[in-house]
Amino acid sequence: MYGLRIMPFSYEPAFRRGLSSLWPLSPGRTAAFDYTGTQPSGAREQFSESWSVERAERINIAGVARDTLVVRQTQRNVVPGLYLVHYIWWLDIESRVWIKMDIEIVQGRNATQPFQATILSRP
Repeated sequence: MYGLRIMPFSYEPAFRRGLSSLWPLSPGRTAAFDYTGTQPSGAREQFSESWSVERAERINIAGVARDTLVVRQTQRNVVPGLYLVHYIWWLDIESRVWIKMDIEIVQGRNATQPFQATILSRP
């Protein structure tokens, strides 16, 4: 899915179906969906997500300009209701790799850390 690796989890099929309307990736494309699953402890989880491809943007990685698509992901943990988070992702168009991510925690806690690539090489 264009560099987006989805780790195996109980709600993966619903997540993949929900994201399918983003393709082909281009500014203005959106997706919104809900999904449920079970934690390893057996506790039920429910999420509500929205994704949008906001714009094309050129950013520098290690002094090299990279053309990216900026994608916003809003994730709300509905059950048990722990958090509301906005993730902003930069997808390198050429390599199809997420090279930067910022996070805004609106409500609750989330352990995800922002990142930015410091070097990008071609295989």
